[in-house]
Amino acid sequence: MKTMANQDQITSFDAPLMERAARLLEPIILTVGAVVAGFGLFAIFLGIQGISPVTFALTVWQGGFGSAFSLANALERAAPLILAALCVALPARVGLVVIGGEGAIVMGGLAAAMASQWFLGWPAPLLLMALAAGLAGGFGLVSSVLSATRVP
Repeated sequence: MKTMANQDQITSFDAPLMERAARLLEPIILTVGAVVAGFGLFAIFLGIQGISPVTFALTVWQGGFGSAFSLANALERAAPLILAALCVALPARVGLVVIGGEGAIVMGGLAAAMASQWFLGWPAPLLLMALAAGLAGGFGLVSSVLSATRVP
């Protein structure tokens, strides 16, 4: 009889621990399940097209991480997008909505390219390119200020 009472006590003691563990594991399980389901559906799509999903995955892996050049290239292309995502994520934590990060990247790149051609003979063209990119990318601030001051 003593063991049954101890068993009930242990079970009632572990219930909050199990609930906490379930709450912590739920987002991980949902995320992994969504990724696996996405890979599965994409594999079916590739199979319908007559392409081996394994060969495709190996080709993508080689293209992104197969050599030092491909890894550097992948990181170089990912860095501006990661920074744009960070520019959206930080204000979102306080309830603000930021749109146009990718457009600011494009406008800044275009302005830097144009400045490199316009100021070709000048000293320190890199500094002028950075200033042009910052000004062109910052034009999105106008719409943000108008949105913040005009929307009730």
